[in-house]
Order: sequence, then C-alpha cells, then structure tokens
Amino acid sequence: MRRTALVLSIGTLVLASACGGSSGTKADGAATKAAKPGATVEMDFSLFAKKDFAIKAGQTLTFVNNNPITHQIVEGAWKAGSDGLRTSEMDDGAFNLKIDPKKGFTAEHTFEKAGTFQFFCTIHKAMNATVTVS
Repeated sequence: MRRTALVLSIGTLVLASACGGSSGTKADGAATKAAKPGATVEMDFSLFAKKDFAIKAGQTLTFVNNNPITHQIVEGAWKAGSDGLRTSEMDDGAFNLKIDPKKGFTAEHTFEKAGTFQFFCTIHKAMNATVTVS
C-alpha cells in the first residue's frame, strides 16, 4: 500500500512538471514565460528578410537564423547611408540577443510597451530594422 502511494506520488510529480511551467526560451536557453505570438524576423546571411514589423504590446518578435552565421541583435538607434549600411548606431541596452551560428536557431524578445523601436545586428552593418508596437 505504501509503495503504491509512493509510485502514484512520483507519477503525479512527473506529469505536473511536464504540463506546467513556461513554454519559451531565451537565446541563452533560460526558461521564459509563454510568449504571445507577434512576428518572425527571418535572418538571411547578413540581412533581415524584412525591415519593418508591426506587433501589439505584449507580443513577441521571434528571430530565426536561416544560415550558419552568428548574429548579435540589440535594440537601439541607428542611421544608415544610401547604401543601406549603418553609418552610426547606439545600443540602448533594452535587449541583447546572441544568435548562435546554427540554421534554425531562434531567440525572442517581448515588447511590453507601445512605441517605435529600432534594432540591429552589431556584427553586420546592413542588418537594420524597425518594429512598431501598438
């Protein structure tokens, strides 16, 4: 009887841990709260596939690495020349995502407040984009 109770208790704990908790991960692998869908930022070699995104407050941008290249994505102000390459940049420290050089690697950032935010890859001067959060 005691053994049966122990087995049932262990089974309940295993099921509870499998069903509960968070469903997302940060770039560093740490667990996060379940992300609300927003938009996907596709990264192709040293470019973002799109330059402008629109989401709602509380939604998430999911960054997807489509090639085996490292990226370092930060939020901050940037200016680009006519060739599309950044001529100046300033990281505002809001987030810093290291994107591993693995095809299909993802990282996310949730925007809690409305506004227009710029982000860029600190490694690749042509990777500049903007998200408008309503």
